[in-house]
Amino acid sequence: MASPVNKRRGPLSPEEMIDLRNEQLRMDEEMVHRLVEEAKADYGENLLEPIRAFASPVAVMRHRRRCIKVMGDVAQLANNGKATLLAISVTGVIFAGLLYSPVYPWYVDLVFSLIFGAACTFLLLVHGGYRLAFTKVYALERRDFTDPSFVTGWVRVFLTSLAYYYRPDVWRGNDGKNGVTNPDSFVVLSCGLDEIEWTYDPENPDWDADEWCTVTPGPRIQDFRSPLDYYDLPADKFTTDAVAHKHRRAWCRDILRNGGAYGVWERGSEAFLDGKWPWLLNGGMLAVGFVLLLVTLG
Repeated sequence: MASPVNKRRGPLSPEEMIDLRNEQLRMDEEMVHRLVEEAKADYGENLLEPIRAFASPVAVMRHRRRCIKVMGDVAQLANNGKATLLAISVTGVIFAGLLYSPVYPWYVDLVFSLIFGAACTFLLLVHGGYRLAFTKVYALERRDFTDPSFVTGWVRVFLTSLAYYYRPDVWRGNDGKNGVTNPDSFVVLSCGLDEIEWTYDPENPDWDADEWCTVTPGPRIQDFRSPLDYYDLPADKFTTDAVAHKHRRAWCRDILRNGGAYGVWERGSEAFLDGKWPWLLNGGMLAVGFVLLLVTLG
């Protein structure tokens, strides 16, 4: 039966081309949204650290399948291809080494190599699936209301990347490359600031009350118990990218260099041995060591 799209005459509009492509890939925005919600709700196993992936490999594979479904076949090919090539290489090296040894027949060596290769493939798939489906998340606590940029506490966990699929504001990366598809990117969140709602009304001359505002304490990192505590945290607005950090470090080095130069100028002319004591000490130690070596050899 012919497709309704094939019956249409004339070129397709860009919107219809996008819909056709989604239909061919069996992926649309509704399915992506459903997979994102499933990933956020799938937190029954403790996967907050990479080492926990090997304790719950089935859960890791579930997250991996969702992430690959969203990211496409390229991610699956890259992840499975690396694991397969490495497993084949390891199996071949082990088989070659065992085959060189005449202790067991060749078929015993082959069976042992295949078993070891299968175990390596499983471990590599779990490790690669975790790296693909989970990302590093920093939660910075800022409870100093006088200086909101000051970090009073922080925590680092690993959460499913799809949980932040619709939140580009929280991603940070290398040289501006960030997001779900970049394995080197990470998420930075903020917490701890209290929400203040002022009840004082300066325009009301009859206003008279003891309570000027209501304060709702912000979430604290020691109260976090599950991934749900991290999903709705706002992005950290004080975080800068790599370029800004480079400029700031260069600026700090200039300040320190100028401060050191000013300190030298303030002290006046340097003495002959100023700044040379480390060299003299190292030279003396080398001389003593050389004398002891000569005495020992003599």
